[in-house]
Amino acid sequence: MAGRLRVGLIGCGSQGRFLSEALRMTDRAELVACADPSADAAQTAMSQCGYAAAFESAGEMLEAAELDAVIIATIHDQLQPMAMAAVAAGKHVFVEKPMALCAADGLALVGAAAAADVRLMVGYTLRFMPDRILMKQLIGEGLVGDITHVSTGQCIGPV
Repeated sequence: MAGRLRVGLIGCGSQGRFLSEALRMTDRAELVACADPSADAAQTAMSQCGYAAAFESAGEMLEAAELDAVIIATIHDQLQPMAMAAVAAGKHVFVEKPMALCAADGLALVGAAAAADVRLMVGYTLRFMPDRILMKQLIGEGLVGDITHVSTGQCIGPV
């Protein structure tokens, strides 16, 4: 695919806006449209993140907007159904965790994405943080010694 990825957002709350801001910083995506049942939330995503259009329905957005991919950051019980809708519309999907409320629904989503030949990624983004990558490398190389106990937080921000 040449050019920038045309992205939509389903779920315009704080996590959806956070992910949109992170994506916007890469300069590899065009934030095309967002959808949320709350018109206020959708308007906030438009003004804060720069989405060009807002919809009150994810289905309406998937049908009307020209998108390559969708970020899904809804409440937990809507993550899998919204991801299934996006996959059915032929869109690549980044879905926040948990991708489903049970294993069967998660497997159904993975199968649907494979059948539709679209990419599916579950949003456990902390694995890409430099501190976590280094920690995994040091443990993998056996440079930490025998680990008998681990106590940690999210490793986000100043300590």
